Amino acid sequence: MYKTFFIRENYYVILLFVFSAFIIYFTNVTLSKIYFLILLFAYLRSNNNVFWIAFSFILLMTPGGFFSGELLSDTKRIPVYQIISGFSFSYFDIFFIISIYKGFLLNKKKKYFFNNALNLFIFYGIVIFTISLSIGINLYNFSILFRSTILPILFFYIFPKLGLEESDFLKLFKIILPFVILSFIGQIYEIFYAKPLVSLFKDVEQYGAAIAEGSEEVSRSFDAIYLHHLSYFIIFILIISQKYIFPRYFLILLLFLSFIVCFTSATRGPFIMYSIILLAGLFIIIFYSSQFKNSFLNILLFITISILLFYFIKTNYYLSVQVERAFKRISSIEEISKGDIKSVETRVEIRIPKVMKNFKESPVFGTGFSDEALKFADGHIGMHNMLREGGIIGMLIYMILFFNIFNKLLIQRSRIRNSNIKNTFLIFIAILIGLLFEHTTSTQYFGYLIGFDPVEKWFMLTLLFAFFNEIYYKSVYNTYK
Repeated sequence: MYKTFFIRENYYVILLFVFSAFIIYFTNVTLSKIYFLILLFAYLRSNNNVFWIAFSFILLMTPGGFFSGELLSDTKRIPVYQIISGFSFSYFDIFFIISIYKGFLLNKKKKYFFNNALNLFIFYGIVIFTISLSIGINLYNFSILFRSTILPILFFYIFPKLGLEESDFLKLFKIILPFVILSFIGQIYEIFYAKPLVSLFKDVEQYGAAIAEGSEEVSRSFDAIYLHHLSYFIIFILIISQKYIFPRYFLILLLFLSFIVCFTSATRGPFIMYSIILLAGLFIIIFYSSQFKNSFLNILLFITISILLFYFIKTNYYLSVQVERAFKRISSIEEISKGDIKSVETRVEIRIPKVMKNFKESPVFGTGFSDEALKFADGHIGMHNMLREGGIIGMLIYMILFFNIFNKLLIQRSRIRNSNIKNTFLIFIAILIGLLFEHTTSTQYFGYLIGFDPVEKWFMLTLLFAFFNEIYYKSVYNTYK
C-alpha cells in the first residue's frame, strides 16, 4: 500500500515540529503567542484538515515532553491566551473551536454508526450539566468544564462531519506514527535521569526515580501515553486489515516500542490492556488469517523484532534494571487477584470510599459537575467516578451505548465477506474490551469529565472511533474488494 516510506506531509510536520520547538524554547512569550495564532489561522483557512489535525494531536501528546507545561508561569510551553481573570484559552481550545466550526460549515452527511445511543448520552449530559449549574458552578470550574468536557465532546460528536475518508485517516496515521520513536527515546531518557527529554532545552526539576543516578526505586514515567495508546490500537488495525501504510517490519517495530514504553512505565492498568489486545491480535493473525503467507510473515517479524529488542534491553544495564523493577511491580496483579490489596491500598481504602460517599448523596442521577461534586471527582477509579458523575441512570445509558456498539459490530461483521475486514472488526472489539477493562479497574476513559488528561483522551478516542466508523460504513456499502 505504501509507495514511499515518507510522504510529503511527514517532512512538513517534522519541520513544523522542530520550528515550533525553536519558537517556544529560543524566543520570547510574545512571539510564541503570535506564532501559534498564525498556525491556528492557517488551519482555519486550510483545506488540508488532515495535516493540521495530525500536527495538533502530536503537539498535545507532548512526545519527549516537548511543548508540555502545567503552570501559566511556565513561559516555555504552548501559549495560553487569558481573556479575563480565571478564564483563558489554550491553543487546543481554539483548535477544537475551529474544528467544530469547520464541521458545521462542511456539514458532510456523516455520523457514527452508534449515533442514536450517542445522542442519548449527549442529552443526559446536558441534563446533569443544567442541574449542576442550578446547584452552583463557579467561573473557574465552569472554565475547566468548558475546556475539558464540553469542547472535546463536541469535537468528538462533530468530527465525522469534517468528511474524512478512510484514505485521509491512513494519511493522518502515517504522519503521527513515526513520533512513537521520539517518545521511545524520551521514555528511556526519563527512566535514566527522571527528567523529560525536553529538559535539554528548558529547566525542569527532577522527579521520580533516576536509575542512571543510583535510584533504587522503579521509574513510573509514561511518555506521551495517549500517543502510544492510539498508535498501538491503530497499528493492530492496520496489520490485521493489511493496510500497510509503512513496511510491515516498521509497523511491528513501532508496535513493540509502544509496548516497551508501556511495560517500563510499570503501570498495571495499561499493561493489562496492551496484553489483552496483543493476545487477541496474535490469535486473530494465527487462527483467522485467510492467507498463510501473510500470517507467517507477521508472526516471523513479531518474533524477530521482539528478540532484537529483548537483546537491546539486556545489553543496556539501566534499562534492564528498570524492566526488572517494572516486572516486580506489575507482578503484583497476581497478588491482587488473590485478595492481597496492599499494592492498591490507597485506591481501595481511600479513593473508592470517598467517591462512593458522594455517589450515595444522589445515587439515581449522580452528583454531576457542581462545585461541591467536583471535590469528590477522581479519575483514578474510572467506573466509580462515572457512577458518581451520572448516577445509576448515567450508568444505564453507558451500558446502552456500548451494547449498541458491540451489537452493531457483531451484526455487521456477520454480513462481511472480506476476511481481512471481518478480522478488523474482531480486533476493534478487542481494543474496546481492553479500554473497558482499564476503565473498570483503573483509569477513567468514558463518561463526561473523564478524570485527568481529559482533552488528550477525547482526542485519542475521536481519532480511533472516527477511523473505525469509516471502516464500518465502507463495509456496509460493500466498497471493500
